[in-house]
Amino acid sequence: MGWQAAPYPDAAGARRGLPSPWVRSLDGSWRFRYLPRPGAAPRRFAEPPYDDSRWDEIEVPGAWAMQGHGRPAYTNVVMPFGGEPPDVPEENPTGLYRTTVTVPRAWRGRRVVLRVGAAESLVHAWVNGTEVGFGKDSRLPSEWDVTDLVEAGPNVVALAVVQWSDATWLEDQDQWWMPGIHRSVSLISTGPTWLADAALIPGLTEAGVGTLDVDVTVGNRHDPQPGWQVEVAVEDRRGRTVGQLATTEVPTFEHGEPLTELVSGMFFAGPRVRGRIEVPACEPWSHESPVRYRALVTLRRPDGRVAEVRARRVGFRSVEVGGNELRINGRPVQIMGVNHHEHSPDTGRTLSDEVLRRDLELMKAHHVNAVRCAHYPHDERFYDLCDELGLYVVDEANIETHARQASLCHDPRYTAAMSERVERMVRRDRSHPCVIAWSLGNESGSGAVHASMAEWVRATDPSRPLHYEGSLMHDLYDTTPVTDIVCPMYTSIDDIVAWARSGRDDRRSLILCEFSHAMGNSNGSLADYVHAFESHHGLQGGFVWEWLDHGIRRSDDDGRSWFAYGGDFGEQVHDANFCCDGLVSPDRVPHPAMAELAALSQPVRIEAAGRGRVRIANRRWFTELDDLRCRWDLTVDGRSVRRGELDLAGIPPRAEVVRALSIGDVAEGGEAWLTFRSAPRRRPGWAPPGWVAAWSQVRLSPAAARPRPPAPRRRRTVEVADAGLVLGDVLVAFPDASFTRAPTDNDGIKTGWMAGVGVRGRWRGWGLDRATPETQALEVRRRGEAWLVRRGVAWHTAVDDAPIVHRQRIRVDGATVTFDEEIVVPEVYDDLARVGVHLVVPRAFENLDWFGPGPHETYPDRCTAPVGRWRSTVTDQYVDYVMPQEHGHHHDARWFRLRRPDDGAELVVRARRRFGFSALHHSVEALTAARHTIDLPDDGPTHLHLDLAHRGLGTASCGPDTLPRYRVDPGTHRWTWTLTYGLGPTSGPVQH
Repeated sequence: MGWQAAPYPDAAGARRGLPSPWVRSLDGSWRFRYLPRPGAAPRRFAEPPYDDSRWDEIEVPGAWAMQGHGRPAYTNVVMPFGGEPPDVPEENPTGLYRTTVTVPRAWRGRRVVLRVGAAESLVHAWVNGTEVGFGKDSRLPSEWDVTDLVEAGPNVVALAVVQWSDATWLEDQDQWWMPGIHRSVSLISTGPTWLADAALIPGLTEAGVGTLDVDVTVGNRHDPQPGWQVEVAVEDRRGRTVGQLATTEVPTFEHGEPLTELVSGMFFAGPRVRGRIEVPACEPWSHESPVRYRALVTLRRPDGRVAEVRARRVGFRSVEVGGNELRINGRPVQIMGVNHHEHSPDTGRTLSDEVLRRDLELMKAHHVNAVRCAHYPHDERFYDLCDELGLYVVDEANIETHARQASLCHDPRYTAAMSERVERMVRRDRSHPCVIAWSLGNESGSGAVHASMAEWVRATDPSRPLHYEGSLMHDLYDTTPVTDIVCPMYTSIDDIVAWARSGRDDRRSLILCEFSHAMGNSNGSLADYVHAFESHHGLQGGFVWEWLDHGIRRSDDDGRSWFAYGGDFGEQVHDANFCCDGLVSPDRVPHPAMAELAALSQPVRIEAAGRGRVRIANRRWFTELDDLRCRWDLTVDGRSVRRGELDLAGIPPRAEVVRALSIGDVAEGGEAWLTFRSAPRRRPGWAPPGWVAAWSQVRLSPAAARPRPPAPRRRRTVEVADAGLVLGDVLVAFPDASFTRAPTDNDGIKTGWMAGVGVRGRWRGWGLDRATPETQALEVRRRGEAWLVRRGVAWHTAVDDAPIVHRQRIRVDGATVTFDEEIVVPEVYDDLARVGVHLVVPRAFENLDWFGPGPHETYPDRCTAPVGRWRSTVTDQYVDYVMPQEHGHHHDARWFRLRRPDDGAELVVRARRRFGFSALHHSVEALTAARHTIDLPDDGPTHLHLDLAHRGLGTASCGPDTLPRYRVDPGTHRWTWTLTYGLGPTSGPVQH
């Protein structure tokens, strides 16, 4: 496998990155035939005369299941077929591909290579009817020397891709199985002597000298001639040479001379030229400042003429492990990372340049600083972009034997294949500064093969640490030598804190390779994890699972779009929606949890320091804050009363300073907040317009101060009927007790391999989803102009003699209704979804504003959000999780208002204490029953939930459940809230 830099005839083209004359892309439309098994292929289909005119057309690269052939299938742990390794089914879908490529006359006498970037799972290749080889690694290129088979003019390239092979057992990676050619196909031309490989491994000394360890391999189709030379130069952004490896003659190999063989430097494809380039006073590469240089590798003929030039971007940085720290450039950078699969809802594993850049730019905009390649080496373009944008990468070998992880690591039939996958990954990607660690794979057990792979990697590239979770799965304190990082998955906060306090490991740091499982409405206690990271030496962050929901876009007969998951394609073996566990939707729309992640990773933190001063913390590791402009806004009850700026200049990285801030007097009454927003003076190319790098808030009013809700301009008298409250022309039923919610994926997945697991199983066992009300008391009286209503309802469940009792006292005085609530929850219900009330109002009450955290949904254990006055609509409260579930809750609200836009009628709700609420067009029952977004009715009324207590989210779909302090306990719950009805004023200033 050659390296990915394109060959050029001279340095000028290499510097400018122009299309290389020695590369021909074969991407585009191919002729294609889909077959049920390899044996069904026509005998001579690869020969040029074969008539393929009746075949289909298909786009390459691309999965054939995404283009109308066969169907995808999703599994997590189980294999999609039975049997034992290395067996595969006889019915083995196969795709035949044919295309014609014209080889230029200028390529005569040159070496030609056919390169298939990635194909799943087994690819055979033919050129002009002659088979040239096959490959069985679905995530790394397969290359064949086809020099003797091509000729100037048209040539037929044929490929056969077989879905299942013995190698499939190594690729059980929580994924959609979707065979095809997933990455680019090309023909590459080199001279008979060529640059076969060029490792340019970055480093950085303590003195700030950039180093580049050079290891260039020269290939030759014939016996090498003396006099060939290699030179390597490093140029800065202005094109100036800042470091170079002096022109070095390529050593020759003389057969039969052991001593010569010993010192000749031969390595696989040919002799090697090695050395080190030093760049004094370089600008280091980091996630905050990804400065890159250009390296030019030149191969010269014996007469001094240039034979070939290749260029690549390099960066200088160091990586080391010691003292319970993973250090980048000498600093123990906190890892706030994500796991990233290659997936598009429209093209499967084939990602366009735009989609790939969109992923990484979204990460940067949300302060993600690291990516773990889950669970295979990614497309080469991914690493180039991480180098460019500044993202650390844990590069993971294409090895996961999840279904057989206890056995395949001990199976000698798979040892060579596993070792080769690690070796090829390291050789391909070792020149990238973004790669800070090598992973030996995922969920593949622990065996002697891992020890041998670790030994080979350390000998080949000692500049980076190793990462592998296998032996830590059941023992956090395992001293395995195959990993330099303690990298468990889904370990609880208590357990990682206990590890840090134990002091049993004095070298490695703990970085969770997977945590905070982002399935549906999730990521509860992310802030608690980050607090643990920041509070305990040795805990250095982790990688959220995962970046993206792996839904596949489909449309119904009415043209409505939705995302499919496991089981939606008729497959019998599947793991349902467990593939939809990302921070962003399949079409790259961030879920609300992304805002939480970003807020916890901000580069600036500002707190009150007393007496008109604030403490500013620079949370960056390498750079000051001079590039940011900080503006403050003083608000009272959500309305801005004064603004100004705060100087952030001259604060060193990881330092805190206290500075005076003059904001003037703050009027008494109401709830006053000082909000700081820091934005770049010059917007980075990856940041969207209006991007705010960091925000902080300081509360200026006493904790007891309560905001004044908006008062209707004209109040309207509320009447009382036996069935409820009469608000003008609207009858609203008396609010009923509410103690259920549409289950989140963490409460209990509705279908698939984990159906019934989680707290939802307890709720169903108690019969909360089918509780029936029994009215114990209803009294309606009028006292002068006021009304008094007393209600008592017992909610009977499947638990005998343990009804949940709701007592309600309602006072109606003109336009204001006061509700005194008491809900008595027996001890048996020791973990409820919520305690509150539910009422239904007409859909026309569409406009929504509130005071509290926002603007997105918040929950007790996911509530890192600025407090203010926010405006939205009920329709926009819908969060499009692939599996419909609980959403739209607003924790710690002070008040909220619903308005009817056609006539200004409004309902204002407030309480004597903070409360939670949601306003949605879908009921708990509808959200619970729906399996896809198109299952939801689109014409429902508005369902209001007012919660005294609401359960947190946790991550129990894969990881710890909601922490006890965020759960809803039994007992007697009392609270008072008011509803005011009237015609509202025009809207005032509102934070967005």
